[in-house]
Parts: sequence; structure tokens; C-alpha cells
Amino acid sequence: MSAPSTPIQQQSYVPLFEGENYEFWCVRMKTLFISLDLWELQQTDARAFGKFLQGVSNSIFPRIIGAIKAKEAWYILHNKFKGRSKVKISKLQDLKGDFENINLKENETMQEFSDRFTKLMNQMKIYGDQIE
Repeated sequence: MSAPSTPIQQQSYVPLFEGENYEFWCVRMKTLFISLDLWELQQTDARAFGKFLQGVSNSIFPRIIGAIKAKEAWYILHNKFKGRSKVKISKLQDLKGDFENINLKENETMQEFSDRFTKLMNQMKIYGDQIE
């Protein structure tokens, strides 16, 4: 006689947002929501909002405490941390300046330089730069 089978409920890792690197957190949360079939439901689904709240630290939570939907909370954080168009343009200009001045640092390995370069390129893409 075989043992009864029980479904295994998969626990999803929810990335925690603590006020820095919003762009990376945003990509991770969107991917999580899509993988759980919650992205389209985020406007009304309590499950989506629950997952969203799990991904916000106590220091960030007061900013979204009045939200009642995941989409509303997402919008609040998006406006605060990703910025409006002027902020985005300013950030992109800073990143382009970093790109123009990127050099291998003393005692930096090629792998470290490559990682730093890749991170800079990805940040520029996030802010809308069409890198060719």
C-alpha cells in the first residue's frame, strides 16, 4: 500500500524592498507576480496585495499604508522611487556620465570591472537608454 500523497504548496521567495535599488526590486516583484498568475489580477486580488506587502520593509510600509490594492501601492512606490520624467532624465544623465568615465580601477579584476560595467549598462536600459 502506498502512502497517501499530499500536494506540496510551493513557497515563493518575496524580495524585500528597503528603499534602495527600486528598479531591481520592481523587476523581481513583477516576475514573481507573473509567475504566480497575479500580475493581471493585481488591481483587485487580495493574494497579490498580500504578496506585495510581504515584499516591503517596515521602513517603507508607512508610505503605502493607505493603499487597498496592490496596483495602488505599486503606483505609490513607483512614483516615489523610480521618479517622474525629470528625475529619470537626471538619473540617466548621471549614468551616461559614469559610462563615459568608466575605467579599470587600481587592484580591480577584469571580472569585477565586467560586473560593474554590466550593472551600469542594465541601469541605463532601465531608465530608457537605447544602447546599441
